[in-house]
Amino acid sequence: MAPGSATLWPSQRCLVLACAGSSRRGGGGGGVDFSAIAAAPRAAAVAAALRRARHGRAPAAAQLAALQRLAQLGAAAPPREAAQRRALAAELLGELAQRTARGGLPVGSLCRMAFVLPRLQGLANATPLWQAAARQLLCAEEGSSLAAALAAAASPGELLYLLRGLERWACAGEAQAQQLLPAAVGAAARAAPAMTLQELMLATVALARLRWHDVALLGAAAARFAEAAAAQTEPAEAVAASEQQGGLAGVTPQLLANYLWSHATLAHATPELLAGALRLAAQGQGQRALDAAGPAQLALLAWALAVLLACGLSGDGGGDNGGDAHSGCREAPAWAALAPAVAAVCSDAEARAAAAAFGADGSGADALGAAGLVQLHIARLLSAAALRATGQAAPARAPPAAAPAQLVALRGACRAAVGRADRTTSHLQRLVADELAAAGLRPELEAPVSVGSGTDGDTLAVDILCDAPAALAELVRAHGLLAALQRWRRAAPAGGARGGARVRLAVEVDGPSHVAANCRDRALGGTVARDWLLRQQPGLVVASLAWWEWEAAQSGRSQQAEQQQEQHPGAG
Repeated sequence: MAPGSATLWPSQRCLVLACAGSSRRGGGGGGVDFSAIAAAPRAAAVAAALRRARHGRAPAAAQLAALQRLAQLGAAAPPREAAQRRALAAELLGELAQRTARGGLPVGSLCRMAFVLPRLQGLANATPLWQAAARQLLCAEEGSSLAAALAAAASPGELLYLLRGLERWACAGEAQAQQLLPAAVGAAARAAPAMTLQELMLATVALARLRWHDVALLGAAAARFAEAAAAQTEPAEAVAASEQQGGLAGVTPQLLANYLWSHATLAHATPELLAGALRLAAQGQGQRALDAAGPAQLALLAWALAVLLACGLSGDGGGDNGGDAHSGCREAPAWAALAPAVAAVCSDAEARAAAAAFGADGSGADALGAAGLVQLHIARLLSAAALRATGQAAPARAPPAAAPAQLVALRGACRAAVGRADRTTSHLQRLVADELAAAGLRPELEAPVSVGSGTDGDTLAVDILCDAPAALAELVRAHGLLAALQRWRRAAPAGGARGGARVRLAVEVDGPSHVAANCRDRALGGTVARDWLLRQQPGLVVASLAWWEWEAAQSGRSQQAEQQQEQHPGAG
């Protein structure tokens, strides 16, 4: 895959969350009711509600509520209404800029500002105000760490606003957002015990979109979710459970799918987390949630469950053990026991998506999109491989929700989507292929590899595939790809032509999008699952090469060449 790309195996984008955060608290409004602003249908109504709210105790909070409503209304409107929205947004930004310049805004309001301002695209240029707010937030440290200062000065809901705002600003390349991000994550982790379950779920989604792995925050969310899922009962009792008690009341199918996607994306998997999700799916309320879910939500849910299981089976779940292999071995029986249930949910989700996306005769437009098709394909291959790896049979299935023609049409569309996603070849892939060729091998780019067999089998493309001596494969296992090739060339310059046993060597070239943004040694869930799936195939040796390993090796060669040139200036 191209460095920095996010095509097939890096975690696919989650569904857009409709909710902005906790409206119940954390708005910095001091208890003032801004419901009239939130319900205003036009700019004039927003302005009128704002005038009434300004008589309360929190004028800055009222201004932010008005800006948030304008952001929700958007810039698309008849000319007069659009002009009124832009004028009101400019007026409010000017007033907030004056307050910010005087240092008169509390940290909580600055946190909410970070969330609201990037959503004003098309209405106003909010970047200068964001930069001023970010400077004040960076100066919030008073004798302690910035994370501790933010946690002390802002409520959990306000910290969630900050984290989700930084998600937008960091993706836009704002340097101050990158500076604030570690402290914001640390503050959110400190505030995790006081967060509701929904706030924790939204926080983990923000982390995943940022590709930011934080064991403390992810662990707190996973433990709270598992606890709530274990206590979940039928709706009449579940609704009575309050958010403060960590209940699942109010968690929508969309939020559930996004939340599980976030753990799968960051390869943070625990048996308790996966068991809780499966328990929900098996209950009456969970079945009703699946009934209400759209095809894209079903695809996202299936992908997340399958990737979580693959990460656990690989021993690289990245939970509290930090991906410790010994802990993964201890948990192997727990992961194996979950494989049939994951396969059942993935099969059910595939059938439901097929029924929703295609007509009974297999005709109709695709309602899943390329990402959803790829996710369903990967979920099917991973769940089937998990059953084979754990020596278990496929669970007994209820009559599928889709007609045979619908399933055939869906799987055909999935294969086509995967084929399109697999066609990208990066410059780095070609350089690595040249390195393999220099060792006497014959590399093939974007080569198909058979995965599984029978109805559960299919093919996937690997970045590079070549027929290699078994002795070289052993060196790869022991030392990594580049060191193995160097040893192989020193020992046998024509090694690729030697006799003896041979194996297939699959090389995956991983760019920055395959790893966490704050830890290049921590692979994302899609990459962990990819490598685990390929390693289940008999006779296939899998090697992953990160972009930074290649760059380090090339830098070392350059330095070595320079030293040789200095020692032998007349050479060459």
